[in-house]
Amino acid sequence: MLKVSAKKEHSRLFKLDLEHGRILWESKKFGRINVEQIKELRKGRAARTYREQLQVKPEHEDRWLTIIYSAMGKYKTLHLVAPTRDTFEDWITAVERMWSLKRKVVEGFPQLQRKTNQWLKEHWIDADKNVDSKLGYEEIVRLCYSLNINFSRKEIRLRFDQADEKKQRCLDFADFTRFVKLLKERKESKSNEDHIKEIYGKHVDKTVEKFTVDSLTSFLLSMDNSIVSPNHSQVHQDMSQTLSNYYISSSHNTYLLGHQLTGISSIEGYIRALQNGCRCVELDCWDGSDGQPIIYHGRTFTSKILFRDVIEAISTYAFFSSPYPLILSLELHCDLDQQEIMANIVKAKLGSWLVAEPLDSSSFNLPSPDELKYKILIKSKVLPPDATASEYSTDTESESERESESDSENAKLKSKKKKKVRIARALSDMSIYCQSRHFPGFTHEGCSPFKIISFSERSSLSMAKQSLQEYINMNKTHLTRVYPAAFRITSANYDPHHHWAAGAQVVALNYQCYDRGMQMNNAMFTMNGHCGYVLKPAPLRLGSGQICDHGKAPNFLKTYPVKVTLEIISAQQLPRPNESLSGDVTDPVCEVEVLVPGQSAIKFKTRHINDNGFNPLWEEEFDFTVDYEHHELVFIRFVIQDEDIKFSDLIASYCISLDCLQEGYRHIQLHDISGDPYLYSTLFIKVSIVPVNSSTTLPAALLSLPPIVSGLQEPWYSNESIHCDAASSEGHSSSQSLRTSSQSLRTMADGADAEPV
Repeated sequence: MLKVSAKKEHSRLFKLDLEHGRILWESKKFGRINVEQIKELRKGRAARTYREQLQVKPEHEDRWLTIIYSAMGKYKTLHLVAPTRDTFEDWITAVERMWSLKRKVVEGFPQLQRKTNQWLKEHWIDADKNVDSKLGYEEIVRLCYSLNINFSRKEIRLRFDQADEKKQRCLDFADFTRFVKLLKERKESKSNEDHIKEIYGKHVDKTVEKFTVDSLTSFLLSMDNSIVSPNHSQVHQDMSQTLSNYYISSSHNTYLLGHQLTGISSIEGYIRALQNGCRCVELDCWDGSDGQPIIYHGRTFTSKILFRDVIEAISTYAFFSSPYPLILSLELHCDLDQQEIMANIVKAKLGSWLVAEPLDSSSFNLPSPDELKYKILIKSKVLPPDATASEYSTDTESESERESESDSENAKLKSKKKKKVRIARALSDMSIYCQSRHFPGFTHEGCSPFKIISFSERSSLSMAKQSLQEYINMNKTHLTRVYPAAFRITSANYDPHHHWAAGAQVVALNYQCYDRGMQMNNAMFTMNGHCGYVLKPAPLRLGSGQICDHGKAPNFLKTYPVKVTLEIISAQQLPRPNESLSGDVTDPVCEVEVLVPGQSAIKFKTRHINDNGFNPLWEEEFDFTVDYEHHELVFIRFVIQDEDIKFSDLIASYCISLDCLQEGYRHIQLHDISGDPYLYSTLFIKVSIVPVNSSTTLPAALLSLPPIVSGLQEPWYSNESIHCDAASSEGHSSSQSLRTSSQSLRTMADGADAEPV
């Protein structure tokens, strides 16, 4: 097929490796894509943007295929043109079929046997270099090394001889299967039939009609034993409340794929965000040189894309992962003519999805997500009601102008000057429920709930510290958007739970960077079927028919602290750092972070396991007390690192809300540095959650107090962490205990400051 890139076009031979599940082609660099790396297959009209950008003739469109995939934590594209239509159809059918089967393994639909067989087959083929369907001892030694196992040759020989039941001094595939089982054999696999009677029939070994070790392993690895509570896998919350009562999954500078000043702008940013459940995307709109409005990070070296192409992509993917409302946050820097063009494009492409007038002209509250299903809202500045022209005077600034402002005292004390803002009437009239305006003060006197306020992360934290309850009350009736500070030029993220704790709904993150902040965001929106909307805790939201009283302080009731005990037992089949195929065997260490609003991260760390990334065994226990009432805003993050590589990226991670965490023995499917689940890598843990006072029965939802973020100061802001390493590097049951009380951070109605923990 013809391989097309920005530099050249050349013919290459492509192959489908069905045994390994991968695409191969001739290349001096790295001509391989594992099927599980594929994010999307685009053909025809769906891939037209790429074809036009690469200036390929339209007649190739019906034979054009773009493969979007991830490698080394980055998204990449492979553009192909098949020689004939028949070849194209055969090829894409085969790729889609192979991709579908592999994705089923990743998503956990098959039971253990299919997943195990796939893994065994892949590594068997890799190890059998001379293709004689046998593996000798030296081949097995090399295989162990490639699997991140550093057993002594004596230990490998012992298991090799045990697996070689026919005494042939080599292993066939059946022997190889036994050898792998011997590598994994451990006391942790003992079964307890009493705990799995209800699903006995599902996992029982039908060949022997017994519940075997494999049966137990099948159960532990299955969705029947997920770390996440089953009710969270689908939309289960009340979606009929006013929009201000929900957290909304939100993106910042959605068009960027990397650096904030020099990165690439692409419609891919929007597609990926929408595919991941994002419900608020940002469009920075500027004048294009040819009369067509463009999107890019103004006054930087980022590349530019057409507004028309972005709206086209949004029209395709708007409701790909969720039927609930999508907000388009427009930053307008265009002249009136190009704003008119934008309005026409939006109307033509989005049609009936666009909310162009109030759903109920008699209502003074925001509509609910249910009422706004399959609707798109425009967020932008609007003309004042009494405006007779398309411009008005204001002392407000756009987010991009505020981002570029220095944090020095001179900048803070700089007097604001009135300036003219020009907005096309056609665009102004499209903004119904998300009308941007400056912060009018906490009373919001004369300010409709249809107005939305934007704060930088620092401004939001300052508000939470100085006027927490007033900030919470404002967010009961009005939407607030929080965006990253200007210094985050690498697209790193802040920790969003501090802002959620103050009731801010539209907490925007850089989706292109899967760091701790983004992992918490994913964990948050997993709580309600990943639909992009999560109901706020009761004290942070407006009740049904309730009018928010801004003058009253909250009632502080008794909290219900809980003790959480985590046993980090083992990991399975960890990848090498950065997915490398060579180098030293991993010395894995597991770090657990407890993330509570208003506090620095609390970290617990296991000892490292020498030379074993295949099945490291820790068996270390940590316990801590959570004295924070909103468990949905407390997150636990697991990070696997290589002890030998200093300042390295993580090997794998997983983040979950305490509200979703299930007790008992659980396998966690680990994720790579771009947030995708590894096919085989898991972490085995045991979870226990009990009330601190054993005589106390915990209510269904611990919602008695407003969140606490009043002690936020610079040490917290820099993400300083408290480290709690295991007390003993030798014992398997070492533990640490720490009470993560929010009392020391609590600011009562008088607004007194407190020191951070």
